[in-house]
Amino acid sequence: MCNHRDDGNAKVEFEYFNNCYSLVATTFIPSGSEVTISYGPRPSCVLFTTYGFVVENSGNDVYELKGLGEWDEGGLKDAVLPAGYNDDEEDGEFVWDSKIIKMESLGLLSEGVTITPDGNISEEGLLGLRALVCNKSEWSSCGGRVENFRKVGNPKLEDRVRRAVRWMVGKEIDRIKEEGGDGGREVLEEKIKVLEGYLKNEGGKGGGEGGVT
Repeated sequence: MCNHRDDGNAKVEFEYFNNCYSLVATTFIPSGSEVTISYGPRPSCVLFTTYGFVVENSGNDVYELKGLGEWDEGGLKDAVLPAGYNDDEEDGEFVWDSKIIKMESLGLLSEGVTITPDGNISEEGLLGLRALVCNKSEWSSCGGRVENFRKVGNPKLEDRVRRAVRWMVGKEIDRIKEEGGDGGREVLEEKIKVLEGYLKNEGGKGGGEGGVT
């Protein structure tokens, strides 16, 4: 009936008792101008599956990486630690049972990490990532409390978080290109745009208190 625009100049409502739709302008529309409606702040995957179209470079598009508990520990270590690290060194040991059990009890290992094309990470994602890749010294400095990782950590910790996300984003791009996924070609293209946008703009606005910069 009408094209979608985030700032649509009209709204559609279903009149139940009259069994019809009404179209009402929400602002003055000059003669000859297009009447547009907004389907709301929905990502392209929802717009496509529900209405059959996508919005290119939409600010509503986000991507949810799989839960931290599914991230490969060996690959993660290789991604975030310098070449030649030693597991016996402080920086080489950031996964131990008591920390993982605590993170699991808080649901931080099952929740996905949400990223945006303008380079941001969800607040809960940052919290989980900082706790996951911190070493024992950093864990102790936060009193062993996951909640204390909401604040920006030291530069080394923030760099590890950045490396971890870049690694996982790269893996997701490769997987989508190789295997495809849910949705049509347009949806997959928009997913890749979100992932590549993150890599280009990482640390944009950040999440939590300051984010990864």
